Amino acid sequence: MSEINLLENQLAADASNRYRRLFNMAKTGLVVILLLMVLAGGGFLIFARLAEESRTHLEQTIKQRKVQLESATQERRDNSVRTQARLQYMDTLLGEHLYSTKLLETLSATTLSGIRFEQLGINAEGVATLSGKSNTFDTAVSFSKKLGTLQGIKQVVLNSISLSNEAGEGEPYSFSMNIYFDTVLLRTATP
Repeated sequence: MSEINLLENQLAADASNRYRRLFNMAKTGLVVILLLMVLAGGGFLIFARLAEESRTHLEQTIKQRKVQLESATQERRDNSVRTQARLQYMDTLLGEHLYSTKLLETLSATTLSGIRFEQLGINAEGVATLSGKSNTFDTAVSFSKKLGTLQGIKQVVLNSISLSNEAGEGEPYSFSMNIYFDTVLLRTATP
């Protein structure tokens, strides 16, 4: 007897369905891969834009910092140049510095009791102007004579001596004198 295959057309349809399903799955897979590539490309574009913005921002920051460092360096250089100039002239300044200590010690050593200094001016030319008060006329005169005998003092000129206008003082006489001295007293420091 002859065999009848009732599934013959069915098997052919199943084979084409299988290819169609495989084709649909491949199409879906390709669409998914395409979507993933589009998303990845978009992500890379966003990342590239952010990286470019970050690079631009960093370059600007670096330029600003470079300008700040250059200005700070220039400022330090200017300060160094000013300091060097000051140090170069320091020797001259120290050589010309006037030390009034020896003259003040000389005045202090010769001051008699009853003498009070009110004002003292010293200049580099060797002239000191002294004004003060004395309890007696003779004390002021003795003080000026004693100053004139000291080493380094060239001349003492008593400019004026008078009774003070202020009543009730223990030092009624006001005096004023110029003391001419050797400028060596101003040139050397006391140890």
